[in-house]
This record gives sequence, C-alpha cells and structure tokens, in this order.
Amino acid sequence: MALEDEVRLKQRAKKLGLLVMGPDCGTAWLSGVGLGFANRVRRGQIGLVGASGTGMQEIACLVHRLGLGISQGIGTGSADLSSEVGGIMTESGIELLAKDEQTQVIVLVAKHPAQAVADRLHEILTAIDKPVVVRYLGQPPRESAAGVTYTTDLDEAAGQAAAIVLNKKYQQPDPASGLDQDVLAMLGKGPKAVGRLIGLFGGGSLASEAAMLLRGAGLEIEVPDHPLAIQGRVEGSAHLVIDTGEDFYTVGKPHPMIDQTVRCRMISGVLEDPQVSLLLFDLVLGDSAHLDPAPELTETIKQARLKRGDHPLLVIASVSGTDLDPQDLNRQIRLLTSAGVHVQPSAARAAKLAAAVMTKGTGHVA
Repeated sequence: MALEDEVRLKQRAKKLGLLVMGPDCGTAWLSGVGLGFANRVRRGQIGLVGASGTGMQEIACLVHRLGLGISQGIGTGSADLSSEVGGIMTESGIELLAKDEQTQVIVLVAKHPAQAVADRLHEILTAIDKPVVVRYLGQPPRESAAGVTYTTDLDEAAGQAAAIVLNKKYQQPDPASGLDQDVLAMLGKGPKAVGRLIGLFGGGSLASEAAMLLRGAGLEIEVPDHPLAIQGRVEGSAHLVIDTGEDFYTVGKPHPMIDQTVRCRMISGVLEDPQVSLLLFDLVLGDSAHLDPAPELTETIKQARLKRGDHPLLVIASVSGTDLDPQDLNRQIRLLTSAGVHVQPSAARAAKLAAAVMTKGTGHVA
C-alpha cells in the first residue's frame, strides 16, 4: 500500500473512532483473541501498542512468564511512526488504552520512530493519567519523564511494566541467571571468541534489538540492506545481523516464522564456514507460526557441525513463547539444547551473552 493511501485511511479511521491495524501489522490481541502471529498469553492489566510485531510478542511472552497478562494488544503497522504517517494509529491506540478500565499500564513499542513523531507522542504520553513504558527498538532510550519510562531493551520494558502493576521497584535481572554451567565456565576461562558472529533472525524487531545491543558492547555489526546468498558461505568478513523476514527473502515464499527453508539453508552455509565462530538466532512460537520448528533447526545444526570438523563453534538462541503455545515451549527448548544450542529466555539476553563471548571471554554477560 502506498504511504499516501495509508495516511488517508488512517485519518478517516481516526475521525470515525476506528482502528486501521496495518499495513504490515502481523500481531494483535483484542479482547483476549490473538490475531496473526500471536502467542497464547493470559489476560491482565498491561496494554500494548506496537509498530513492531515480534517486539509485541516478546513483551507479551515475558509478561506472561512473570505471572501477569495482556489487556489489549493494538498493532499499528510498521510505518505508523514514520514522518509521513505521523503516528496516527499509535495515538489512537494510546487513547483507547488510556480509557480502558482493565489496562493499568501502557507499553509502547516501535522500530525507529521519526524524531518529530516521537517528540509529539512524548507530549501525549506525559499528559495521560496512566503510567507508560516505552521501547523504541534499535536506539538508546531517551530520558524518562514523570509517568513515562523509556527502556534499554524489551526485557526491561516487560519488567518495568510488571513492576508497576505489582507496585514494586524494577530490579535488573542477574546477567548470569539462567546460563548453562558450561557457558559460565567458558566465560570465566576466556579467551574471547575469534572469528565472525552471524545472527540469522526471523523476527525483524528482535534482529534490530540484537544489533543495537551488540554494537553497544563494542562490536562492529553490519545489517545488510540487500539479499545475501541463501546457500554457501556468507559474503564478506564482518559480523552480521540478518533479518531473514525482509521482503527480499520472502518474495513468493512464506515468512520464515512459517516456513524455515530459507533460514535453514542459510544456517547450514553459515555453520559450514570455518570463519564463523558464533551463530545467533531467534525462534518465535505462537499461533500462525510453524507448529514444530525445533526439529528442522536442530537437524540442520547437527549436520553442519559434522561438516565443520574441529573448528570451534558456539550457537546461541532465544525462544519467544509461553507454556500455552501450541508448539510446547519446553519441548522446543529441550530439542535445541540437545543439539548443543545455548538457549536464552529472550533475544536481548541472547545478544548480551553473544557480546560477552565475542568481546570479553570472561566475566559479565550484561
């Protein structure tokens, strides 16, 4: 859809008191019903507005794991916070959640908002009478204000929202919690990993989050704006974070959260390259996603390891999902672990672990 058509439709919808959730809106929860790529989460007091599908999914899953739930999740479409669209539906979503009796805390998540749009939304957020938590992916947080908390990653966004509902002070998680003992031993003994880091993501928001965190740790990360070869070694010598859900990978093909063929081929090529020492990837569960993704991934990893020989390799992954999702979250984690994958509870935690391995080889993950 052309941007001018999106603007016209959203302006008319706003006048009529309606929502236009899109274009390019893959996730929503309305009155307990998940739409598109949506995890099965309990209902609760935290409302989401997002121009970021997998960003909304990640927050919803983390909130669910913290024992809370989602009141409503309003997707706006990826271009909503662009300077052309101006955040029309984001503003409408915030207004709806501000009036919603069940919603106690509002969480806003989006990728790369235009500065003028972010500034205008900031004024709106500070004027409503409910606390708001904000995560703008791919960029450092701006300074928080009364009633509005800007966060450094999706983990913190979920944690801050939960802390407000529970009337507790947010505590940063121990960076070492949940790490496998062999990873802790490796970090403690060093030295840092030598070689390339390649991230192959299905969720664009999670790729953006990972790239920012890796750069923040001092790594020079490239995010290709053109399609790379699907089979064989990855071009160049730089560390890469690749969103395999980009349009140029999905022309005539299902999204990688549905069909993993393209990503499995790329994983195979990456792992066979002796110059790659660390593979980082995400796995997003939920309705509309692949019903049993881990077996394909684990088989691809096992076969590629056989071809690598003695070249050292670390594989780190995050799994976004809940115990209610149809894929059986615990089974997916067990299968990945059986293939030597170090599974983390979020994309941010996975990226921080990868950064620690590549830059320090010793000490701290965060």
